[in-house]
Amino acid sequence: MANTVSIKIEGLEQLRLALRTLPEKVQSKILGAATAKAALPIRNAARAASPMKTGRLRRNIRSTRGKRNGSEASAFVSVRKLNAKAVAKFKRTTGKKATANPNDAFYWRHHEFGTAKMRARPFLRPAFEQQKFAAVQVLKEALDRGIQTEAAKAGGLKAT
Repeated sequence: MANTVSIKIEGLEQLRLALRTLPEKVQSKILGAATAKAALPIRNAARAASPMKTGRLRRNIRSTRGKRNGSEASAFVSVRKLNAKAVAKFKRTTGKKATANPNDAFYWRHHEFGTAKMRARPFLRPAFEQQKFAAVQVLKEALDRGIQTEAAKAGGLKAT
């Protein structure tokens, strides 16, 4: 049920060319770090817009890096899901239902998409829509800063 949105950034040819002058391992490091940093404005907006004020849902809204594929990188903003092992351990050690686990925000889907008896109160999609251009700006700045830093380390080169 995961929706993926891809944004192709136009007008970054100079940054792309400067990035390609660096070794592939360094390119990967810069691109991964910049992509992860770009997800932060969306994550922060989703946390602020969270309909629950208890903190459980807010704590579980995370941004994570995706796998890098060639010159593509990704980051995700989602609600952390507990794995079956963690749920079973909680039930075994406390004797309580899994829904009582203070680390599991399983109900986020009910708020984001609604149910038959509850209207939707989305917070992830609006956060993305509100912050997507800010995220692109953060990506550009992080790429530029990373390229400049690595180029300076490589021998005083200045990427333009």
